[in-house]
Amino acid sequence: MNVFTETLQNLTSTHWAVFGIVLVMIEIVVPSSWLLWPGLAALIIALVHWLIPMSWTVQLVSFSILTVAMVVIGRRFYNPANIESDQPDLNQQSGRHDGKISNLLEPSENGLSTIRLGDSDWRVEIQQSDKQDWPLGTKVEVIGQRSNTLLVEIKD
Repeated sequence: MNVFTETLQNLTSTHWAVFGIVLVMIEIVVPSSWLLWPGLAALIIALVHWLIPMSWTVQLVSFSILTVAMVVIGRRFYNPANIESDQPDLNQQSGRHDGKISNLLEPSENGLSTIRLGDSDWRVEIQQSDKQDWPLGTKVEVIGQRSNTLLVEIKD
């Protein structure tokens, strides 16, 4: 008989429990919330198989169905995108600086210069119809971002 088939036929609740615990431990170390659901499904199969012995085919089919169901339900109710935060712009640079006002740290050249926001210096592109050069200290307001460059307008 094939070694793989023989191994499947000898699955016990202990195998499922160890498999489930390993998946949950990997989830703890590398948080993604994708391994949590198969890990919990394996633990449920371990419990059910311990209470009601099942054939290996029923175990695998039950595990597959339970995993899919838990992923669908889990992603619906435990979706990190649905978590509300008191700092929704944390680690999202785009839009974070919109409306902030600063002064040019150097004279602009071809509509490009630098400003300081907080403890960081940012490259800026001045959004004026005429690409004139502006002197050091000119007051600007952030209106957007393109890649790593902030888009600013001259503030009167």
